[in-house]
Amino acid sequence: MTVYGDGECLDGPQGCAGEVFPRATLSGSGDAYERCDAHYEAYAARLQPVMDDIARAAPDGWACWAFSNHDVPRHGSRWGLNDAAARCFITLMMCLRGSACLYQGEELALPEAEVAFEDLQDPYGKRFWPAFKGRDGCRTPMVWEPSNQNGGFSSGMPWLPVSHDHLNRAVSTLEQDPA
Repeated sequence: MTVYGDGECLDGPQGCAGEVFPRATLSGSGDAYERCDAHYEAYAARLQPVMDDIARAAPDGWACWAFSNHDVPRHGSRWGLNDAAARCFITLMMCLRGSACLYQGEELALPEAEVAFEDLQDPYGKRFWPAFKGRDGCRTPMVWEPSNQNGGFSSGMPWLPVSHDHLNRAVSTLEQDPA
């Protein structure tokens, strides 16, 4: 992987940091995705070296941390985390120096949704099914409350279905959970 800082590409051990920009750049931040592409398993033991690499490569940088995005399976499923571990990783992200970028549903510890072939919207999922089920499993609607099929996301038919497994993790339900 390559680190971009002031337009320069850095390879070597510092290269696994993601995109890191010094504070002096226009945006003042960069992205540190910890290799969250679909072809690389990011394990918990890998996070410390990534943080160390960023500190070495851009000591004055300000990373934007993300464990998931709309193109990879949700990190809880990708890393095989239980609910307690998922909460720990989100807590860790909030404690890291830099900015945090939570992908919708991570604060609820939503797992990757199983999306039936007939419900897929992702062209790659349709083309390469079943070897690659596409990216729609992480793109399902946010669940706000568990009382209806669409999880309070919409009274109409959403682009992707709400996973039944997500309904018990709705915002209104988890707001009542003191953990």
